[in-house]
Amino acid sequence: MLSQEGILGLHDLVVHGYGPGKTQITLHAEVSAQDDLLTVHDRIDAVEHRLKKEMGCSAVIHADPIQNTDAETNARKEELREILSELDPSFEMHDFHLVNNTVPRELHFDLAVPYKYRFSDEEVLSIVEEKLSMQDGALSSYRFQIEIDHYQPKQKS
Repeated sequence: MLSQEGILGLHDLVVHGYGPGKTQITLHAEVSAQDDLLTVHDRIDAVEHRLKKEMGCSAVIHADPIQNTDAETNARKEELREILSELDPSFEMHDFHLVNNTVPRELHFDLAVPYKYRFSDEEVLSIVEEKLSMQDGALSSYRFQIEIDHYQPKQKS
């Protein structure tokens, strides 16, 4: 995936096995929000065809546009990364974007926590929302939409 030009990252990778020779992959590919839609489509198609040819599986790839050239978006993203890291270094964030057409404006993101985390999704969401509500400065003027996601931490070697 990451060797394909224009693919900036990936997440939510799921491999579905339906018996011998019946494997399907679903994932989200991060692409620049500034890229042309047809170009993004062609790049993702190329990856799907390559996976079919090299791994014998079909793939469904969702394109997630990343706002990576907007100073305000980048600043809020870094602030949130710091806050989440303070809460728990195992927290990861993806699908981050700023929604400008709401009042107040909204910051949307997926918060990835390890499988078998010590708190339930509801508890994690409550902890994060409480911490965000206590912020002053730039983040205090936003509303947040947070989706809890899960990931398998890498094994220590």
